[in-house]
Amino acid sequence: MSSDRLTRADAIRIYEKVMHDVLGISDASHPLRVALDRDGVTSLITLLSLSSNDIENLSYLPEQVDGDPIPRLTKVNAGHRGLIRQFQAWIVFLGVRSGGGTLTLEEYENLSPDAFDDFRISNATTSTQGTLPTVGSGASPRPAVSTATYTAHDFKNSICREPTLILSSRMTSIGTTGTVP
Repeated sequence: MSSDRLTRADAIRIYEKVMHDVLGISDASHPLRVALDRDGVTSLITLLSLSSNDIENLSYLPEQVDGDPIPRLTKVNAGHRGLIRQFQAWIVFLGVRSGGGTLTLEEYENLSPDAFDDFRISNATTSTQGTLPTVGSGASPRPAVSTATYTAHDFKNSICREPTLILSSRMTSIGTTGTVP
């Protein structure tokens, strides 16, 4: 009897397939692969469970070449971090599209680089500008969060700093009764 569940052994095997075939990271010394290995990402389960913060902080030690100083921890470039984010979004998208929220073992085994590339250039990613599809009743993307921020500096600048205006405002609110409303 064959199981439809993703086992740990399956997750490791499919991770290798994803890295080599889907993401095109076949060289074990590739910076993204080294960074993922350094952070203990060795299966599809751990790859999919990386948080945005984990992805943002992926780093590796470059190989030391003769005459070079001691290698320093180097952050994985933005393009490769984005590749991981897009892969995670694709898996969520596929789960929503299949109606179950999660993929079956067969669906994981059938992941292809062409389908991933189609997703990356489709409206599913380009029209939402970085928002991920959510698992739910439909494949509609989450609403984009406003990028406008209101900083403490803006708040301080919005407060009236003129003491005479503050005093006259307070006097107006006191009125003739002499008590603050």
